[in-house]
Amino acid sequence: MPQLEASGRMGISRQTFSRILARARQTVATCLTRGMAVRIEGVVVHLDAAPKT
Repeated sequence: MPQLEASGRMGISRQTFSRILARARQTVATCLTRGMAVRIEGVVVHLDAAPKT
C-alpha cells in the first residue's frame, strides 16, 4: 500500500507515517541483528502474497 494511502487510513500526515515506518524498520533491524525477540501486539496483521514481478 502506498504511504499516502496508509497515512490517510491512519488519519496522519504522510511525513508522520514515514517517520513511524523508518523507526519501526530500524527497531526490527536492530532486534534481528542482535538476536532479540520482536513482538507485535495490539493490531490485526494482514499478510498478502508478494506482488509478482
